[in-house]
Amino acid sequence: MRLAALALTLLTAPVLAQPASPKFVGSWSGTMKQGDQDIEIVLNVAPADTGGFRAFIDLPSQNVRSMGVTQATFRGTDVTLPFGPARFEGRVDAAGNTIAGKMIGPGGEAPFSFTRTSATPTLPSTEAAVEDPDGRAGDYDGAIQAGGGLATTLHLRRTQDGYAATLDVPAQGAVGLSADAVTIEGDSISVVWGFGRYAGTFSADSAGIDGTWTQGGRDIELDYTRSAGDE
Repeated sequence: MRLAALALTLLTAPVLAQPASPKFVGSWSGTMKQGDQDIEIVLNVAPADTGGFRAFIDLPSQNVRSMGVTQATFRGTDVTLPFGPARFEGRVDAAGNTIAGKMIGPGGEAPFSFTRTSATPTLPSTEAAVEDPDGRAGDYDGAIQAGGGLATTLHLRRTQDGYAATLDVPAQGAVGLSADAVTIEGDSISVVWGFGRYAGTFSADSAGIDGTWTQGGRDIELDYTRSAGDE
C-alpha cells in the first residue's frame, strides 16, 4: 500500500469526544514499508480541553511535524485514524505499550502497529503561546496564486522562545503544518518548512503580509490578510 504525499492528504474534521482509555496519551512510533523505504509515522496523543483526545502526526522523512489529525475516533481501547484514502484501526494493549492493528486502503489491508516511545506527547510549538506586544501574532488568510489559487491560512503565535507558525491548506486536507523556523525582523517575516519557504513584509498596521511562497525552486505570489474575527 502506498502513502505517497501523505503530508498533503490527511483528512480533518472535528474531534469526536468518546470515552477512551487514558493509555492513549503519549508519543508513539510506527514504521511502514513503501517500496524500498521505511516510512516512520509518529503519533502524539494529548487530552482535549473539552474531553476526548487531540492527535498529531509527524512524518520525519517528509519534514512534516505536528499535523493535526482531528478526524480521529477513540472508543474504549480502540482507535481509528484517517490517512487520506486509507485509515488505521488499532487497539491499545493492557500495558499501554503498543497500539496494534492494520492500515486499510484502496490497495487492501496491511498489519501496522505503534509502539510507545514516551508517556508525554510532543505538542505543537504554538501550544505555548504568550502575549504578543508587537501585534504580529494572529491568523492570516491567503491564496497561492497558481493553478487558480490555493487557499491557505498562516497561524502565527508568540512563544517564550520567539514566534512559532503553522500552515493550513484545507483543499489538501493539511492542518497544522509546523514551521521549522520563524524569523521576524522589523516588518519582514521569513517562515521555513522542510518543503517550502514564505517570505514577506507586514503592512504598517500588521493587518496583512505581502510576500512570496518558494517551493521547488519556484517563487509564487502569496499575500495574506488577517482573518476575520482576529483583528
